[in-house]
Amino acid sequence: MARLSSAKGMALGAMTVALNVLSVYVASMIPTMRAAVYFLSALFVYVLLCEKIYGGAILSYIASSLIVFLIVPNKLAVIPYIALLGHFGIFKIFIDRKVKDKFIGFMLKLIYCNAFTGIAVVLLVFVFEIKDFIASIAIAPWIIALLMQAVFVALNVLYTLCQQFYVTKLRFLIVSRR
Repeated sequence: MARLSSAKGMALGAMTVALNVLSVYVASMIPTMRAAVYFLSALFVYVLLCEKIYGGAILSYIASSLIVFLIVPNKLAVIPYIALLGHFGIFKIFIDRKVKDKFIGFMLKLIYCNAFTGIAVVLLVFVFEIKDFIASIAIAPWIIALLMQAVFVALNVLYTLCQQFYVTKLRFLIVSRR
């Protein structure tokens, strides 16, 4: 399959930045369906990854993160995107393509999710100083950790399903080869 021209690649990158910014902004404003909109923001970078525009995917994540941090009034609302969801797809594709053993690849993705969620919690506690909120959670930390593992597994499975849907149904509608 022919590679995209640089102009199409840049246009695709700009569209992913715009869609990421829009979805994170919407997620910060709506009280319902927030998790679904955050997940949607994680998917847009795959369009670039599918076309093997890896540097563009990384630049798209960085640009999106900077823009949402500047324009979203509630800075806490950008943490899920910046801390994990914005770059999860990039890491997932890298692991899926480089690691042949599915179990090891899955465990690496789980460790990745845990590490960046841990970084997000540290940011929340020490930078945004929400210690009282975390102390007020009435669920045992080990239960929260188990629930997060289930969320990470669901994230990986849903992301894979969306990748397959994009490749089989949407790719040729979005990225024409003319």
